[in-house]
Amino acid sequence: MELWCRTVALLSIVSCTVATIFLISQVSQVFLVDVSPGDEPLPEGPFMEPNSSLLILTEADLLFHGNQPQPDIFLGILSSPRNAAQRKYLRETWLTLIPNLGEGRLQYKFFVGQSTVEASNRKVDEENSVHGDIVRVNRLEHYRWVSNKTLALFEYATTVVRPKAILKTDDDIFVNLPVVVDLVMAKLHDFLYMGRLWIRTGIARDPASKYHVTWEEFPETVYPNYACGNLYAIGPGLARWIVDHRLDLRPFWIDDVSVGLWVKEAIADGIKPRWVDNTDFCQFCIEGALGAHYFAISNFPCMWQRYQAGEPNFCC
Repeated sequence: MELWCRTVALLSIVSCTVATIFLISQVSQVFLVDVSPGDEPLPEGPFMEPNSSLLILTEADLLFHGNQPQPDIFLGILSSPRNAAQRKYLRETWLTLIPNLGEGRLQYKFFVGQSTVEASNRKVDEENSVHGDIVRVNRLEHYRWVSNKTLALFEYATTVVRPKAILKTDDDIFVNLPVVVDLVMAKLHDFLYMGRLWIRTGIARDPASKYHVTWEEFPETVYPNYACGNLYAIGPGLARWIVDHRLDLRPFWIDDVSVGLWVKEAIADGIKPRWVDNTDFCQFCIEGALGAHYFAISNFPCMWQRYQAGEPNFCC
């Protein structure tokens, strides 16, 4: 009897193990389709030659902007291949405010890098065939190479769209678009640099920090002044200078710091940015935030309802 019980128990363990392995294999196959290259180890060497084009432009991109009036503001939203849900939420919430801003006031695009998984790239292309609002960036999608997408945004804005001002945000930010647009329009300047400005910020040297930076990566004791990357505005002249000099500029993996480094180089070259500080551009999800961050993306529908109801604090 005891031997029979042990045999049954052993068979149960084996069956459970086989079932678990099968389940993991199926989940892994699904996950690989939607894998974010930002979760993968950083590949060795550059994904593309540094001087190769940052943009993968389609005929539809060029025709769209050729048939549209030059907008006052171009909004670039950084996104990744797997973030289809975030893009959907944005299209259904605050991006629907664009027509209310007035004809020719603002145009937008999502900027999405390349996945190492071709199925993910195909999904993004299929999504773009429906919505027509995605620009593919000719660089690998990885959190340490986000600055490539920022450069691509600047290049697209200054060479294809040619607006009076450029806004940059991310796909996990809730933007109070009408207020932000009015503020930017009141400060238009070719060399505008507007947002929540971080001045002489210290550098995270703790290896446990998400933003840990070694002395080899950045040997200075403080960062150059820069605008928080959640939401900022930049003038077309300043963005154009950065694009024109990109092969000579110092790359850095924290994208908003990277822009600060490039602006510092522009200043050394004689450019005089117009700095405009506004702390509400980069906030937690609190009352008065113009670019609300640090909340679950699933809160977007609730936030949108509160925003439409005119509640001053639309956070959920």
